[in-house]
Amino acid sequence: MAASDFHLFEVIPVESEKVRGITTKAILTEDENKALRWKSSTGNVSNPLSFNRPVQEVISTRTDDSVFVFTDKQGFVFPAGHKHPINEFEVQKNDLDMAIQIKTYSHNVSSFIVAILWTDKLIIYAEENRFEMELSTGIKDLTFVDSEYIYAWSNSDIYRIRIFKDGPVVFRHLQVHLPTVQDKFQSLKITSNEKVKSEEIKSLQAGRRFILVQTRDAVYSISNSTGDILVVRKTPGIIEMKLSCMKRLFFSESVQMLVLIFEDKIEFVELDSLGKAIKVEWSISCSEVRSHSSGSVSVVYKADDKTLWLTPLGPEEKIQKLVSRNDLQKALAFARHYELDEEIIYKAELKNRIQDKSKTNEPGHFQAVRFLSKKITDIEFFRDLLKIVEDKELKNALIEYIAILVEKEGVDEFVSVPLMGLDAMRKELMKIIQTKNFPRLSTLLFPFQNHISAEYQAELLKIIPSKIPSDDLIAIIGMFQKIFEISDSGFCQNLLPKWSSERALDLENEEPAHWPENALRVLCALRKPELAQIDFKFTGKEYSYEESIELLMGNLDALNELKVQYGLKIPLGEYMDPNLRSQWLLNWIDNEIQNRHDETGIKRTFNDVVKPLTYRWAVEIENFLLPFIAAEKNIPLSAKVHILKLIPSEQVRRQQLLELLEPLSHPFPDFLVEFMKTMLPA
Repeated sequence: MAASDFHLFEVIPVESEKVRGITTKAILTEDENKALRWKSSTGNVSNPLSFNRPVQEVISTRTDDSVFVFTDKQGFVFPAGHKHPINEFEVQKNDLDMAIQIKTYSHNVSSFIVAILWTDKLIIYAEENRFEMELSTGIKDLTFVDSEYIYAWSNSDIYRIRIFKDGPVVFRHLQVHLPTVQDKFQSLKITSNEKVKSEEIKSLQAGRRFILVQTRDAVYSISNSTGDILVVRKTPGIIEMKLSCMKRLFFSESVQMLVLIFEDKIEFVELDSLGKAIKVEWSISCSEVRSHSSGSVSVVYKADDKTLWLTPLGPEEKIQKLVSRNDLQKALAFARHYELDEEIIYKAELKNRIQDKSKTNEPGHFQAVRFLSKKITDIEFFRDLLKIVEDKELKNALIEYIAILVEKEGVDEFVSVPLMGLDAMRKELMKIIQTKNFPRLSTLLFPFQNHISAEYQAELLKIIPSKIPSDDLIAIIGMFQKIFEISDSGFCQNLLPKWSSERALDLENEEPAHWPENALRVLCALRKPELAQIDFKFTGKEYSYEESIELLMGNLDALNELKVQYGLKIPLGEYMDPNLRSQWLLNWIDNEIQNRHDETGIKRTFNDVVKPLTYRWAVEIENFLLPFIAAEKNIPLSAKVHILKLIPSEQVRRQQLLELLEPLSHPFPDFLVEFMKTMLPA
């Protein structure tokens, strides 16, 4: 097979529903009833999201495959996640009516940014805040890099804008000198009266160290610090370009991929750190491109009047797709090309051969079964396979091979197997972790699954480095569990769950940006349900308690909900203690009040966060309200009145109102007078 045959892209048919957005792992469609549906690359469709307004624009925001953000004609913004409900947020309709461009960005359903470009200004909505920023006239378009940076540009100027809590600031202004028409066409004679124009910028994408600028016939890589041209790629006929990141292997680092869309084809080009093309990863012919998602390597296009979704898969996912289609030779080539375990291919081929009754009478069927069997060392697979084998001679042959395999691999309880020494095992384990070749763990540990002692297993866990990425940790937990789950040593019943839980808790400090999501993923790797009931003590932490993994996961789920729904990041130790949790919330409110003195923001803090959380935690809301009505608190009087209204006790409200009135002088504001009428006698 040619190298180009090992591309990781999969073409998936799309039903006649309206496509609203795409990422690398999911596609969002709208049916006739205005219901939004998520479909994953594996074909699963989640519950539809209810939606009753006409959608003007849908923009995929990131490749984390969890959030889409879109706006409608009435000025509503909707972050929608396939695991979360749609959250509605309103922007001023006039901002949209006057807009040249509208761009949105989000990494979860509770934190998002809307950027609206006018002819002379930039308007930014960052959650509940609205900012305006004056810009020079002539700015044509803008694009997000991440949650902190926006690029806006004209034909000769590029602005790198950073978004701070108190508003946007021009972080860098680059003056770009693209080649002029005279530079490109030296043979053309241009008189002194004719204006020589530089190439027009059609679109812009920002990389790690460079900016990609698309013109009519070329893509320029420009230094994001000096504005100098680094690389030029001639691309006549290009319609659209997108810069994205893509992983070739599950554990590998992402590579920068440039998606180029032409009238009749789509190209995927890998770039180096300066934006120079390394190679064309893959290309495909098409008749019409319908849409392309921001921050994703996926494309929806038409070919032969069919709507197709082109999206990259990991090598393991691609192999599974090929096996399910019975394209076993190509699946085997894929496994060899990406240095993956080939056993999955042989298992699928053997099982398909035995299930297909038409192959029973084929010449060489018996020999083919013997050949495939010798490629497989998974005894549990053979035990399951025997349940579907009907031919008596074939069943006896498989039983005979299993007996040989048991003796060879040393998995029978009566067979004595010498264990590999710890030094040798440490060396092999470290090599596997460094190369991220985790499927090799199965081959390394398989012979010892019934003989290895609990002490030896504990020593194996000590070999694992104290700090490794959560993805690596999940792979290791899954492989250890697969090998030792039938062991009588209690490893998977006690030691592995305890070790995994403590490593999950370490992620609070090691991977704070993805806490507690990654900790939950690590605990979910303990796939046997009964393991969640085990009780043990967590040791070596600043807090020590005896709880079940099930309760721990419940607490982490609660932390994750607080993060997603309210944007709160409470340390687990403080969340577990009700007193510490209340004090943390009080400190958080105080910090929020200090950082925002506007009445609307303060009202939202108490309405949207304090009120629901105190109800959920069954604590007296008055304890979180009274400190902020005090005279020394420098917050607007109208906000204090609003806080007063939230106090449930009428007697306390009246007393606090009197204390609030004492230092004030007449005349009182109208809003205060109206509130007084409801609380005090005439």
